[in-house]
Amino acid sequence: MRLGAVRRLTAVALPAIALIAPATPNSTPTSLWPTYHLNAARGGFDSTEPSFRSMRSAWTAGPLDGAVYAEPLVDGSDVIVATENDSVYALDASTGAPQWHANLGAPRTSNFPCGDIKPLGITGTPVIDAGYLYVLAEIQTSPSTYTFNLAKLDPATGSVLYNKVVTPAGMDANTQQERSALNVSKGNVVITWGGLDGDCGTYHGYIETVSESSGTVQHAWHDTMNDNEGGMWGPSGAAVSGYGNIFVSTGNGSSSDITKYDYGDSVLSFTPALKLDSFFAPGAPQTWASLNQSDQDLGSAGPSLLPNGLLFAIGKSGRGYMLARPHLPDNSNPGGGENFSAPVCHATSDAAFSGLAVVGNTVLVPCRDGIADVQIDSSTAFHTLWYSTSGSSSPIRAGGLVWSLNMFGGSTLYGLNPSTGALVAQLSLPATTVHFASPTSGDGHLFVGDGNQVAAFAP
Repeated sequence: MRLGAVRRLTAVALPAIALIAPATPNSTPTSLWPTYHLNAARGGFDSTEPSFRSMRSAWTAGPLDGAVYAEPLVDGSDVIVATENDSVYALDASTGAPQWHANLGAPRTSNFPCGDIKPLGITGTPVIDAGYLYVLAEIQTSPSTYTFNLAKLDPATGSVLYNKVVTPAGMDANTQQERSALNVSKGNVVITWGGLDGDCGTYHGYIETVSESSGTVQHAWHDTMNDNEGGMWGPSGAAVSGYGNIFVSTGNGSSSDITKYDYGDSVLSFTPALKLDSFFAPGAPQTWASLNQSDQDLGSAGPSLLPNGLLFAIGKSGRGYMLARPHLPDNSNPGGGENFSAPVCHATSDAAFSGLAVVGNTVLVPCRDGIADVQIDSSTAFHTLWYSTSGSSSPIRAGGLVWSLNMFGGSTLYGLNPSTGALVAQLSLPATTVHFASPTSGDGHLFVGDGNQVAAFAP
């Protein structure tokens, strides 16, 4: 199919989409889920749904033409799903019936120096803003060359309005990938990049803003200017405040010299024009330099914004940090200056990944062996209320329960009591999810991308 081509599909045109026990259309108001974890702050709390305490399989759609790493989005009565084959699908939220399919190009399939996603197409969760859908796709243009393209689509029809190369200037696209969810700030799409799994070659953490209206790059910045690495790769991506300020966590840079700060293993705050406004670099007992040296990325989970001007961040070390976001501490040698920090996950390495969920003063943290409920006591204190070993990846709260999948792939969706963490519901998926998958709610349903399929559940 030619670049940017669109096909309008029906159940007959795509017989591979199997409908299983279609649910009766829900009469409750439609919930729009336009970005990763519902909103720009990465809240993950949908208060509009009916009770989800008794759920059943509603439908399964698939196989699609590639694996689903991005979180599904809900636009009106449609579920929007992206695949690693550089395709975007719209499915009817009530029945799973295909509405349209757009292919944005050919995904990367060759000459990987390292990495764990092959082919490599659309990995980061798209975003819907002001009535349009924005998708970042990696496209192979020759056996050894690749570009990153931002496409703008009409989510009602799948029509591609533009499909433009936005590869940051100076980037080696051979060693980078775009895994993080997109966001929007002041009329621009916010995109971040990191390296391939395995940290091979030369790469940096890149952040870029692109005009929604024209697809033209507006601003760009990268870290580790004098060394290497520092990827911005956490699946939840950047968080954006109501003022358009952008917050992102980074992975390990290659500097382990406490006197040579490189913006690795940090939380960075940018203005909408991508001026680096302030930063947080962890200090003792786990300095940014020691985290760099041990590959314990603070950026394995993106930051989430809390009420009252606070921010919560956590990464592979399992230690949570609460920060005052109007101006981060700017301390690099040896770092520190957070409002409060404490261990949250049981593990102290490779502990936390994916994305958080925020419900008022509650932060739901995805640890590799479970979900931690962290209660914010004040601007300078928090504590863990409960820790459940059911589920571990990228929780959301919807229909009165906390929902989570298995962090490194699994075939079960878990529903937890938000007060105690007790297991209330356990739903079987038709296939196995990829790493760090997140459920979505909307239109009275829960949706999960599992492998190359989509599963829906309803009361």
